[in-house]
Amino acid sequence: GYGDGLPAIVRRRHGAGGVTTIGCPVDRPTWLRLVAAEAGAAGLAPTADGDPEVVVAPRAGRDGALAGWVVVNLAERPRRIALPAGGTDLLTGTA
Repeated sequence: GYGDGLPAIVRRRHGAGGVTTIGCPVDRPTWLRLVAAEAGAAGLAPTADGDPEVVVAPRAGRDGALAGWVVVNLAERPRRIALPAGGTDLLTGTA
């Protein structure tokens, strides 16, 4: 069939970085393991504890210091996470 004999995953290193291309469908647990492995290899660690369907991205101010986080829930229902420090929700005003 289509793709027989071709690689399912290709990794290309370039300088200090690289790119990994996945050319096949993978189930959710496999996808999460692949992302965690790639992030770990790049020296990245989770910013927050909680549900893997919540994206937490730190944001820096003009001075380069941490200004807060962008939090995006990719799930279809509410999820809980724990940020490394308190803050104020800019949409609701709650702390």
